[in-house]
Amino acid sequence: MDMTIRDAKRDFERGLVKGFEVERCPMGEGWRVVIRSTFGSSEKRGFLMGWSGVEPREFKSSDAAIRAIEGLGGSVTRLSAA
Repeated sequence: MDMTIRDAKRDFERGLVKGFEVERCPMGEGWRVVIRSTFGSSEKRGFLMGWSGVEPREFKSSDAAIRAIEGLGGSVTRLSAA
């Protein structure tokens, strides 16, 4: 489920967001934040959207994406690569 920053922060504070992931944008050179949330008994995945809510927000660096996660209340405890 895609969310704006405001919605993601609200749902994180309510305990509905279970985690975040940072991934490369497939057609760009930036990064985007994936939100893992639960609604009922199922887990949903969506993107952190820009203010317009039309397209996923693209961050120029992984550091900027991590700062956005921390701004939502999340914490980054590890990074991994394949």
